[in-house]
Formats: sequence, structure tokens, C-alpha cells
Amino acid sequence: MQSPTLNMAAVELPAVQRDSLKVDSDLKASASDLGSLSSDFIKLDTAPDLESLKAGELKVSTDFLKLGTDMTNAGTDFTALGNDLLALGTGANSKELDSALKLLGDEVLKIGTVFEAVALDFHKLSDDFTTLGGGGASSNTALAASIGSSAGGPIGSNFLKLEQDFQLLNQAVAGSVLGAGLTIGALFEQNGKDSGDHMMDTMGQLAGGLNAVNPRQD
Repeated sequence: MQSPTLNMAAVELPAVQRDSLKVDSDLKASASDLGSLSSDFIKLDTAPDLESLKAGELKVSTDFLKLGTDMTNAGTDFTALGNDLLALGTGANSKELDSALKLLGDEVLKIGTVFEAVALDFHKLSDDFTTLGGGGASSNTALAASIGSSAGGPIGSNFLKLEQDFQLLNQAVAGSVLGAGLTIGALFEQNGKDSGDHMMDTMGQLAGGLNAVNPRQD
């Protein structure tokens, strides 16, 4: 059985596919770089001397910088994907599908915005560890001393901001689930047939599409 054909502008579909692949590549790169950061960060606890510790801090700084670049790329590509979805929501589709695509596009744009905030957090932490590993003596001493303070100093504040932005990112991703579900449901409803893929059809039904499943049987 053939998959349903989207009733959307053909010129816009390749853009969605292209930017989706870019987002996938961005996330894979960030996962790899996050693994490197974790490994290098743990090694700071076992540095045998001050010289090794400073070299390790500079390496961690580079890791944070790479992650900042990954997050910037992800933010850019999520934003492009969101705009693509909004454009699809103005096509010759059903009113329900257009509304779902616009909702999903708006939520994906929010994800892009939060990724940009996370990128800034990573860049700030990169600057902090550059200072620790090889910055000027006075700033290095002040920054190092602040680590043990109750407030955590600049590093503590930047780590806290990163944690808060990751929570916002989690919320933004969760918010896109509704739009994705509505889009799947409206897509199947518009085409009036299933896709031939059991998992996708089930998702569409649960989302309110063709022959929607009602989990509550009164």
C-alpha cells in the first residue's frame, strides 16, 4: 500500500526534508561532543599536577566551545525547519492540517530559540575554563577562588543558567509533541486512508486522525 501523498507545495517539501536532515546531523554532532566533554571533565579530578590541571581546563574549554557551535547550528536549523513548516501550513491543505502545521512550526521555532540560549551558555562556560586554564593571573585567581564560594561565582552562575535553559529546552520539545500528533492525525484525515505503516497509523489514530482511537470506553 502506498504512503499518503501530502497535498502541499512541492517546492516546500524538499526544504523540510533538507532541514530535518540538518537537525538530525546537528544533534548527532552535539551528542558526540557532549561525550568528549564528559570524559575530559572527569579527568580534571585526576590531574596529577597543576600544569596538567590547567591543560585539562583548556581542553574542557574547547569542548564547551564545540558544543556552543553545535547548539548554534541546531538553533539555526530548527528555526529554518519551523519556518518551513509554517510555509507548508499555508498550502492547499485541509483547514485542520494547515492549523496543525502552523502550531508545529511555532513550537519548532521555540526550540530553535532555546538552542540559541543554550549555545550562549556553553560559550560563557568555555570562556570561564579558558580563564582557569591560561587567563591572566588576577582573573584566574579570582575565578578559581569563586568556585568554592557559597554562590559558586561566575562558573556556578553559568552552570545554573545552563541547567535552567536545558529545562526550557525540554519544555519546548515536549510542546512540539502536540503539534506533531495533530499534524499526523490531520494528514491521515485529509488523505482518507492509512499509510501502510502500522506504527504511523496507530500514532495518527491516537492523535485524532482517521478512525481515531478512543482509549476510554464508557
